[in-house]
Amino acid sequence: MKHKTHKSVSKRVRVTGTGKYM
Repeated sequence: MKHKTHKSVSKRVRVTGTGKYM
């Protein structure tokens, strides 16, 4: 369960970075 939380955070940060870059 701890691993799943880390993946969710990484995906959220990635999406935010891509949106800001665009």
